[in-house]
Amino acid sequence: MNLVKQEQIRILYRLAPPTFFMTYMVALLLVVGFWRVLSHEFLLVWLAFVTFVTVVRGVIAFAFNRRPSWQQNPDFWAIVSCVGTVAAGVNWSIFGAQFDAAWPSVYQIILFTTITGLVAGAIGSHSYYFPALASFYSPILITMVWVSVRQPDPDYFWLVPLIIIFWAIIYVSGRRFSRMLKENIQFQQSLAEANEKLALLAKLDAVTQLQNRGALEEYFRGVWQRCMDKRIPVSIAMIDIDKFKAYNDFYGHVEGDRCLRRVANILRHSIPEELGFVGRYGGEEFIAVLPGLENDEAKEIMIRVGASLDQEDIPHVRSDVDDHLTISVGIETVFPQEDGNWAEAIDQADAKLYIAKQRGRARIVA
Repeated sequence: MNLVKQEQIRILYRLAPPTFFMTYMVALLLVVGFWRVLSHEFLLVWLAFVTFVTVVRGVIAFAFNRRPSWQQNPDFWAIVSCVGTVAAGVNWSIFGAQFDAAWPSVYQIILFTTITGLVAGAIGSHSYYFPALASFYSPILITMVWVSVRQPDPDYFWLVPLIIIFWAIIYVSGRRFSRMLKENIQFQQSLAEANEKLALLAKLDAVTQLQNRGALEEYFRGVWQRCMDKRIPVSIAMIDIDKFKAYNDFYGHVEGDRCLRRVANILRHSIPEELGFVGRYGGEEFIAVLPGLENDEAKEIMIRVGASLDQEDIPHVRSDVDDHLTISVGIETVFPQEDGNWAEAIDQADAKLYIAKQRGRARIVA
């Protein structure tokens, strides 16, 4: 999907209602002002046509702005917008075609001033999508050229080059303004994407690429309330690499970081996003949050994590637990309550992790 075009069309429709209102007010004023000059029947039929087109366009714009699903198809709604602007342009062309050199000068000036003002004003409201601007002003200016040529007084022919120059100015200005607006939209979208990436990076641990404690807090705020509403448990597992300081001191920090990443990968594959949250809590500690799982179910997952780590068979010659890397796990399962605190649940899981260490490590206490 062209996100830039989607935003262009969205802004175009958002600006539409006030634009429709203002141009309709201008139409009413012209009908009143030209009541003595033009046929009453023509003025009333023309105003009815303007009213119909304005109402239809207004209803479409209102519905578009209220239905985000419609905004996912910018190509279709761009065509709809251009059809509407052509209809509006034809409206004003019909009125402009009534121009007569026999009118008093004040009426001639009013008509030309109104037409040029509408076309110039359309730059601000229609330039977010240039074809919409062009489809509005083209029938109007073509009609004004034709009107000037057909006047019996040859002096009016000199209006033709002026109208063409005005047409060229509107085209160039509209193009430039449209390009500037499009570039601004592209910049805003690039900035938003960059901010999203930065926000994502801010929630990731640099070493393991697992989510960090900041992401954990954000996740817990949502899942705690959701589990409380559904009256389902949430299990929290605190995972610690046994004798990691000795590992780090003996093998070095580079191997220590590599070890952390290998453990993180095991956790990531064992606990997919749809199952719960897994992150680095700090140092050699990891945390898993498993909403909807009972204590035994969470323990079974942690047993599989331990088995996967055993299969990795990461040597650890400085461990007095085993000759390869092992983990200790503490699991706490709670039913979230209004007066409960997820931080306390983490503390309880951490306390069970401490018990696992006291009992000799390489075990799960749940």
